[in-house]
Amino acid sequence: MGIVQIVREGLPGRLAVRPRRAVLRPQEQPGQSALVRVDVRYKRHTKRVLPLAELRTYADGPLAELPLLRKGNRLSVMPVTPGQWEFILALENR
Repeated sequence: MGIVQIVREGLPGRLAVRPRRAVLRPQEQPGQSALVRVDVRYKRHTKRVLPLAELRTYADGPLAELPLLRKGNRLSVMPVTPGQWEFILALENR
């Protein structure tokens, strides 16, 4: 596991544009895609792995609004508030 910085966001995903795709995702319009990618820059490895089960123990507290902990949400890139980020970084040293 590691920490990266987003350096460019909102680009079409490599597999996003399929002009002949017969089935669109619910949020898509013809000629558009909900699949996007971001460019990232490596910052550092984390000091230890933070399992999802451990993060869930804080779901009623500091990480209550963290998108990762919402049912069915497994995005690879998601918003994190400064407070959530500081809390997650503090977990590395526990």
